[in-house]
Amino acid sequence: MTTQPTTKPLLLLITQDPSQPLAYHALRFAKSALKRQEQAGHEKTEQKEAGQKETKQQLAVFFYANGATTANGFRWQSADQINIGRQWSQLAKEYGLELAVCVSTALARGVTDEDNGKRHELIGNGNANNISSNIANGFRLVGLSELVMKMSSHKVVQF
Repeated sequence: MTTQPTTKPLLLLITQDPSQPLAYHALRFAKSALKRQEQAGHEKTEQKEAGQKETKQQLAVFFYANGATTANGFRWQSADQINIGRQWSQLAKEYGLELAVCVSTALARGVTDEDNGKRHELIGNGNANNISSNIANGFRLVGLSELVMKMSSHKVVQF
């Protein structure tokens, strides 16, 4: 019986603004890693049937610093450019991927969800009753402690 070597799950730490080339490279890297993981899943099914030990590869994504602007659902891109935020949202939906965004760096860059909008009294259109949320689908604001926990158990690749 052969066992596969256990590898640490990957953590993509994205710090680049979505207009930067490295942000696009991070997206391509994630797509490739998820496809490899999916293909390995088919192999794992065959290995499990053969009685081999199953290993699980995961991918985690964390947007920090300027990378937090990727989560801005109101970010517009011209037709000749890729809307990286929408691409990440589609990838999250397709693979059930969680897109964690540092809440502090997101708020500092004008990205918020409804809960943080209320907590910090962020108002939309000058109306205190209109709390704005502009976080794109699939993204979730989290504390920095979540990054620290993932860094201790994941192999980190920074873009």
